[in-house]
Amino acid sequence: MRRFGASRRVLGFGVAAAAAVVVLAVAGPAVASGTFTCPPDDGTDVQGGINGGGTVTINGTCHGNFDVTNNVTIQGGSPGATLDGDGNGPVLTIHGPITVTIKNLTITDGSADFGGGIDEFYDGGFPTVNVIASRIVDNVADVGGGVGVDAGTIVLTNSTVSMNAAFEGGGGLFVFEESVLNMTGTTVSRNQALGTGGGLWLLDDSIAAIDSSTFSQNQSFESGGGAIESFESSLQLTNSRLLFNTAAGYGGGIEFGEACCQFAARPNLAAAIKSASADGHGSKSLPPRVAKGAINRAPLVTSIPVGLTIANSTLDHNTTQFAGGGAVSNYTEESDTPATITNSVISNNRALGNQPGVSGGGGLEQDSGDTDTTASMVVTGSKIYGNTAANSVGGGIENIDDSFGNFGNAVLSIASTSFANPNSLQVGNTAIFGGGIYNAGLNASASLGAGTKLIRNKATANGGGVFNDCDASLFVSPGVVLLSNIPNNIVLNPGCVIGV
Repeated sequence: MRRFGASRRVLGFGVAAAAAVVVLAVAGPAVASGTFTCPPDDGTDVQGGINGGGTVTINGTCHGNFDVTNNVTIQGGSPGATLDGDGNGPVLTIHGPITVTIKNLTITDGSADFGGGIDEFYDGGFPTVNVIASRIVDNVADVGGGVGVDAGTIVLTNSTVSMNAAFEGGGGLFVFEESVLNMTGTTVSRNQALGTGGGLWLLDDSIAAIDSSTFSQNQSFESGGGAIESFESSLQLTNSRLLFNTAAGYGGGIEFGEACCQFAARPNLAAAIKSASADGHGSKSLPPRVAKGAINRAPLVTSIPVGLTIANSTLDHNTTQFAGGGAVSNYTEESDTPATITNSVISNNRALGNQPGVSGGGGLEQDSGDTDTTASMVVTGSKIYGNTAANSVGGGIENIDDSFGNFGNAVLSIASTSFANPNSLQVGNTAIFGGGIYNAGLNASASLGAGTKLIRNKATANGGGVFNDCDASLFVSPGVVLLSNIPNNIVLNPGCVIGV
């Protein structure tokens, strides 16, 4: 069984387009920091204040495209204070080894190849941008509609990234090439990407720590990661919510693959960029915007585990339209990809496609690639219910060895987790085969540990609780509860119903 097309679309713009810097507002003379009220002040006055560093206070709506090359705080001095890019370039272009704070400010109407609202990139050093109690709204770009970060650090606190759009990927944010995202108390909502990563695209040895935040109603129209797309990076989600996000491809909530990285120095970053694969989830082909040579990265966040970590979070009402993983898709192609889900709720997510083995996993989907790698998922202390793959397999979870028994491994471990609807009169999870869990492939294994409950899950064909297909390994520990699944609790099929 092969993937439909390529889940992650190859980006079309090249080095020249990515490296372009939009002409900014003409800088005025360097002046001391101060307060600017527009009108009568204008963008040139504000640029002069930014050039002077210190603290720049904005009142009203100041129009322009501003270049930031020194340490500065840009803050709103009154409600509704706004920097408006007038669709002529990034609102803020931030580059070099500087620290910039944006506070109590709205950033809007930016338009660019990279980072419509904020374009942050390496230019002789790594910039750090702190966004506090601010709004990044109604911006557009090829990648990173709201924010684009290339080899930098961005910290968002109690802020909003909303209604931004990207033609390629990262409707809300695009964070790539050894970059760091640290997000707390922030809402990422109603962003759109024509390609991948409606809310966030995390790429190429980057890391993100997201806490107490919400991703809602984001959408990727042609590929995966309705809320978040992560490739060759690591992502930690704690105390957060992913709600009502939609993807055409894998991962209505999150598409995660190829875990990475420890920010080791590399002699040539461009050499690490892989071309798109002919099948499977696909890869990316995106050249660096600037030549950086060898980089030793000292990121703000260093303690998150390699891989995908979800803890104390809720993923609810997310949808994949054609592929697998209504809430989460975890996959591997060329490196091990560990995922850990703890004390979380995976509920009412949907995989709507009708190609079993591709479109399964109403709640969670995991698959291995053709190389000698392992996709592993550990789920503990969680609740998985109300998820559907009504036209496919694995209502709660689909776990498949996608390597045809050659090299890849798909390892699923579950403990103290309930596949039961809190409303005892409603079905737990639903699919054609494997209402609760579908496990398939020679190198696929599922282990159900003590405290796991599969109650009232429904398969319209077979395997209400678990359908074990294609010689997959299934281990059921004492203390596992299998009760009232429809039409049966466990089906062990030595052949292949689906033909993985």
